[in-house]
Amino acid sequence: MQAFPAQAFPAQAFPAQAFPAQAFPAQAIRERRPAVPEEHVIGIWLRELHPERHFTARGGEDVRVLDAGRRNRHDGPDFLDATVVIDGVLRRGSIEVHVRESDWHRHRHHLNARYDDVILHVCLYAENRGAGGPPLVVLSTQMQEPLRGAWARARQSRSPLRCRSGFERPDPQRADAMITLAAAERFNRKRARLEVRWERLAEDMPSADAFRQAVYEAFARAAGYGGNEDGFERLARAVPLRELSAARPAVRQELLLSTAHDWNVSGVLPGNRPRPRMRWLADWAPQIDRPAWWRALFTVIDEGVASPASFAPLFASRVRTGSPGPERMFEFAVNVLAPSVHLYARAKGRDRLARAAAALFFGLSPSPENRHTRIVTRALELTCDHAVRQQGMIELYTGFCTPGRCGDCLLGKAGRG
Repeated sequence: MQAFPAQAFPAQAFPAQAFPAQAFPAQAIRERRPAVPEEHVIGIWLRELHPERHFTARGGEDVRVLDAGRRNRHDGPDFLDATVVIDGVLRRGSIEVHVRESDWHRHRHHLNARYDDVILHVCLYAENRGAGGPPLVVLSTQMQEPLRGAWARARQSRSPLRCRSGFERPDPQRADAMITLAAAERFNRKRARLEVRWERLAEDMPSADAFRQAVYEAFARAAGYGGNEDGFERLARAVPLRELSAARPAVRQELLLSTAHDWNVSGVLPGNRPRPRMRWLADWAPQIDRPAWWRALFTVIDEGVASPASFAPLFASRVRTGSPGPERMFEFAVNVLAPSVHLYARAKGRDRLARAAAALFFGLSPSPENRHTRIVTRALELTCDHAVRQQGMIELYTGFCTPGRCGDCLLGKAGRG
């Protein structure tokens, strides 16, 4: 991502009366703009909140967040059922968080009815476009510490679970039960997201075509890397599977590569960058339209697998650069294959295949640790030896701990008891 010098942001772009004196506007403006992923911006936002904290919106409104709401893992705003006081008026609705102010229009939220009830837009960086929309809070100018310190705190991997201090030593059985429940919630959420998209697409096309398009979009999202997940999903919607499959092989890559988007390449290795991934996706994705590919997939799942490498032949492509490696095939298996096949099998009454798809999600050998699983394994003194634990740990941290769903967590209840 391009870095912006201080002189790119004139003083008049940030009126002095718009921000409280205790904030750090000068420091934030002087800092180079790091490529902070949206998930980390959400973490920074949640850390900035406390009951007595007041923010100043772009238009000068006084903003106080009484309840940040519950994290939305499906299509739509990032937080639902939030309670916010804006200039003394109590409002209830959704909160949307972005890296840049312009993401609101770039993601076309102003044209999406799901965002009609957004009462607050939060972004890290302002661009002084004044393009309308909900009241806007710019974090970088109102943070209680410099941005780089806040970002380091948001991404550091040694933070304990929020409730860790509530018990001397975690109960292994209770911890394992909570992780299993969290994994089941994660699986159901992934399946529900596909189902919602399938039903929406089926309003405009045959059900079978709608299902394949929904799966194609899910694969595209999983192929995104380094903050490009949303962009790849939008790409799959802009160039539908039917259009891609109908094109000659020489044209397919051009269809995807010519689609304009503000891709992130900061910190992304060359092989994982958008263009190589798009070349692979353009060459491989039409297989989703072929019955033979689905028959081969069902056979592999029915036989039971323990390693993502079992799926390697299903992702073969003439394009070598950008082809998925073992870690990405694990992401495909747990994020797309297991939930989509389970959804299809349940719809068709194929109970054995549905059970095998669920077993795939819960029984795969895990991919390497990530920052979320490292936090949970250290705090709960557990190993991460199966996909069910890995997925459960990710869901526990991102779906329960980060949004403060302690009341729904067995560990939180134990800590309070």
